[in-house]
Amino acid sequence: MKNTYLNFKVGDYAIYIGDLSKKSKILRESSKGTIESFEDFNGKKRVLFKPLDSEQSIWTDFENLREIESKWKHLEALGFNKIEVGKDNFKYFLDGITISGIILMFVNQNGSQVSFITRWCIADFEKFDSSRLEFCLNNGYFDKELFFEKYPSVFNLNRLFEELEIRGINLNKKIIMQL
Repeated sequence: MKNTYLNFKVGDYAIYIGDLSKKSKILRESSKGTIESFEDFNGKKRVLFKPLDSEQSIWTDFENLREIESKWKHLEALGFNKIEVGKDNFKYFLDGITISGIILMFVNQNGSQVSFITRWCIADFEKFDSSRLEFCLNNGYFDKELFFEKYPSVFNLNRLFEELEIRGINLNKKIIMQL
C-alpha cells in the first residue's frame, strides 16, 4: 500500500468537507483530522480518515479531503515575526528561517510566457534575481520540481510542520493545526 497520494501522506492533517447526503453525523459534518491510510476501491482512491473530535475513523473518497493551508495565524502561533516588504507582501522570520513567496514571470525556450506563483516557500524572495532560476531550467523549460527542491513549499501546513522539524523547531502540531 502506497503511503502518499498527490499532496497527502499517511499521518497528514486534512479537512474532510462532509457529505450532506449521509445520515450519520460523522459523515455529514466537516472536520479536521488525520489520514490513516489509502486504498484503491472500484477504481477510486479512498482514504481512511480519523476526525480529531472522534474515536471513530471513516472511509471517504479522496475528493472529499482538502489540504490545510498555512496561514499567518499558524506562523504567529509558532513564533514567527511578520515583516512587510511591499504593499500586501510579507515575509516571516523565526530562528534564521525565512518564509516568503514570489510571482515568477519568464519566457520558455519555445517563446511562451509563463507566470508561476510560488506561494510560501522556505526562502527570502525579497531581492530575488531571476538569474538565480538557471538551475531549474530543464531543456529550456521551467521545472517546478527542481525549484521546490531548492525552495521547499510550505503552503500546505503539513509540509510546514515537516520543514520546521527538519530545522529543529519544536511544535505542537495538533494545537497549531486546529487554529
